[in-house]
Amino acid sequence: GSEYDSTSRLGYLYGGFQTDGAYVQWPRMDCSELTFDPRYRPWYASASTGPKNVVIVVDRSGSMSQQNRMWLARLAVKSVIDTLTWKDNAALIAFNDRVGGFTSAGNGLIPMTGDNKASMKSYADGLVAIGGTDFRLPLDRAMQILSTAGTEGGCINAVLFMTDGEAPFSDADFSDIKQRASAKGAAIFSYAFGSGAASYVPRRLACENQGVFHQVADGGDLSNAMSSYYTYFAAGTGYRGARWILYSDAVTGTDLLAACTPTYDPREAGSELSSLVGVMCVDVNVIVSLDVLRLRSDYSAFISRVEADTVQCTPLFQGLSGSLKESALEKVRQRLASAGASSCEGFLDDTDDDGGGAGDAISAAVAIPIVVVVTLGGMGWFYRRHRRRKQNQVCHMMNAPVHQPHPPIQPAAQQY
Repeated sequence: GSEYDSTSRLGYLYGGFQTDGAYVQWPRMDCSELTFDPRYRPWYASASTGPKNVVIVVDRSGSMSQQNRMWLARLAVKSVIDTLTWKDNAALIAFNDRVGGFTSAGNGLIPMTGDNKASMKSYADGLVAIGGTDFRLPLDRAMQILSTAGTEGGCINAVLFMTDGEAPFSDADFSDIKQRASAKGAAIFSYAFGSGAASYVPRRLACENQGVFHQVADGGDLSNAMSSYYTYFAAGTGYRGARWILYSDAVTGTDLLAACTPTYDPREAGSELSSLVGVMCVDVNVIVSLDVLRLRSDYSAFISRVEADTVQCTPLFQGLSGSLKESALEKVRQRLASAGASSCEGFLDDTDDDGGGAGDAISAAVAIPIVVVVTLGGMGWFYRRHRRRKQNQVCHMMNAPVHQPHPPIQPAAQQY
């Protein structure tokens, strides 16, 4: 805090911790009544994973009207959207015995700018439970969307598939999805929700496609299960550089530029997985205001470097293949057990799997990052343990990011 030499300059140092959702902040503010969980804020998720292409596939069949399932599914979809930032791309597919959704005009991914995130949430809020169930149509659409991935900028491909029912799905269907997912290095996360959900199809989809399967009971925390997907990528990449987010302070409207860096358990250095300890951020404004920084002749070069570092990709499970990679995946699944994740160990022995992998790696280039060191020391820090989750609240009132390199686009919201 020694660099903070002017009380007229607004800036924060803050961070969250993975184990219990504890939150720290300087300067201290009275936010003891807030109960948000920093682990599901975009600055936390984006710093620990990097750019992502995410296709959310959600069941809206008639049975979703039971036990508040449709309402809980809407909340879960919005929780996933909240983990995304401008450098991520996403699409939302809603299905029953037909398929519709919220995608780009070309039936592709949408950059997750503030405007596009708000529009996607509005679409999710309008979903109504009606009709039968078909798994082939929505999963085919998801694979079509991911087939365009790579031109939009993301480097981690994921499908989040949630259903409360069952539908025919043959060995040929599994083989088709596995081949197409492998071609894009995509991981499939699946969620069997409620008492009527058959687990075999979603579980096999996840286990055959380097993903994680969750069983979530009626009334369970579907939002936590679905939005925890990013911790899989955090464990598999172990990225230790800085990623950046430009946002506006909700109270004053001041533009703030934060550098956020993940921290990992040093006792696991050199192991195949990294245990995320937390994410720490410091606003550049603590050192110099953005208004002053923007007057510098090298500001454009600085912002270009910030953007380049933020969108850099990191290999997932780098150097691992075959049984070593599957062992690492099993450890990730075990870590997600509290959110309803299940093991895949032994499950595929009862299928007609040909023993082939679902893609040995999600490959990507790695750049030399800008490293930011955050010191948590004195000067009136606020510390609070997470008690229960409440959406869209943060101690220093972080607004949606104002930095949107991609212009907002008009998505083709296919409704039925």
